[in-house]
Amino acid sequence: MPNPTTVLRFDEIFDSTKKTVLAYITAKCGHTADIHDIVQETYMELYKVLRKRGADYVKNERAFVLRLAKQKINRHYTLTDRLIGCYCNCADDSNCVCRGFGIGQISAC
Repeated sequence: MPNPTTVLRFDEIFDSTKKTVLAYITAKCGHTADIHDIVQETYMELYKVLRKRGADYVKNERAFVLRLAKQKINRHYTLTDRLIGCYCNCADDSNCVCRGFGIGQISAC
C-alpha cells in the first residue's frame, strides 16, 4: 500500500511540472511517437524515487524532474541506436539484405 504522503507529493510535483516536462521532452525527441512513452517513464521513475527516498527527498521539483527526463531521453535513444545495428542473413553476397533490429529498416549491404 503506497504511503498517502508519497501519493500527494507525487501529485503536487506532477501538477507543477507536467507542462514544462512535456515541452522539454517534445523539443528533444526525434520521433513524436516516443514522447508519451518517455513522459510516462519519467514520472514512473519519480514515483519510484519518492517511494524509496521519502516524500521530502525532492527539493527543487522542476530541476529534479527535468533531470529524470533528460536521463530517460538519453537512455531511450542510446538503446535505439544500439538496436539499429545492421546484421546480414545471407549465404552469398548476391541477395544480401540488412535489417535494423526491431526498427524494420531494410537496405542492401
